[in-house]
Amino acid sequence: MISDLNNNPVDYTLSLNGESKVYKVSRLSYSEIKSPFEIEVKNERMNNIIEISRRIVDGKERMAYLSDATNNIPTGEELERLAENKLNGNGGGLKLLSIGLNKHQKISEKDLLSLLSDDKNSSAIKVMTDYMIGVDLKKDAPETKEENKEDKGVEKKS
Repeated sequence: MISDLNNNPVDYTLSLNGESKVYKVSRLSYSEIKSPFEIEVKNERMNNIIEISRRIVDGKERMAYLSDATNNIPTGEELERLAENKLNGNGGGLKLLSIGLNKHQKISEKDLLSLLSDDKNSSAIKVMTDYMIGVDLKKDAPETKEENKEDKGVEKKS
């Protein structure tokens, strides 16, 4: 599909407060998905460091703690793992949906919660979210050698 190559937005019709409304959605890049959660992890860590440092009375101890703690802020694989935990945790899906919908139009948290609470939207939101994160592309992707090895080594029981 040409729109996939250009990442042109796709229209999804959802029910908001009983009225049908069209929302534009395009695929999210890896950084658009992960970055907000990585920033959240870092901000939480910094807020914890600041809170703990305020409790340290001795100036030298406080400086030593701050120096050590700020040098140990998660990066790389650890940051990626913590961000993924946030994404998969409470509110991660809501935040992801908010990121995707707010890319082409502004939608308030109240309206987003209304969209999610309307049973008529459940299947459309699932399809829309899968589209945003590229689940459909993953299903259509050719098998990798690792997947082939796993499938060939497993005997199916009837």
